Amino acid sequence: MDQSTAPAPMPPGTIRERAEHPRRYFQEMRQRGLVVEDQGTTWVLDSARADDILRDTDGFSNCMTVSYGRSRPIVPQQVDPPVHTRFRRLLNPLMSVRRMEALEPELTSRAAELIEGFAGSGRCDMKADFAEPFPAMSFMKLLGLPSSDIPFFIDFKNAVMRPRAQPGTPEEQAARQLEFAAEGTRYFAEVLKQKRARPGDD
Repeated sequence: MDQSTAPAPMPPGTIRERAEHPRRYFQEMRQRGLVVEDQGTTWVLDSARADDILRDTDGFSNCMTVSYGRSRPIVPQQVDPPVHTRFRRLLNPLMSVRRMEALEPELTSRAAELIEGFAGSGRCDMKADFAEPFPAMSFMKLLGLPSSDIPFFIDFKNAVMRPRAQPGTPEEQAARQLEFAAEGTRYFAEVLKQKRARPGDD
């Protein structure tokens, strides 16, 4: 690459900067090496090496790699074999091709409803009008949860997964993350209680 056209090194990035300039960010990371430490995160920028690490569960652990304000691991991402294998065995049938095909007509209908909701205006906020509610609808359907809880799940996702993108000071963002993580634990404890009393196919 011509040195005159090469992007200037990116300063230590926030989550927002990484999201807004991903190519620039990772290009700068690759210039530093194939395994790079940046603000507490280790990036493996070589696909073959990443595959080796993912398969080596004895040498590299997934356990509690990211807390998201939680005191328990997120399964199956944050547990290792054989526990991970047991959870995958339980989850795989719920995410099979046949299961997804059965959900497709309703999800297609819901996607159309969302689009029809803003099509007449000739414009939309893609995130607020479609990109957030549709995955939430899909998730709720998959788990057999009421669509009336979608607003809570969107707030929960934003507070727990993307705390730094929320308004407030870092201390307020961290407190909100912990609050929603605890609320999510309570929510699913109640869901499990109800599902055990009235099992379904979700």
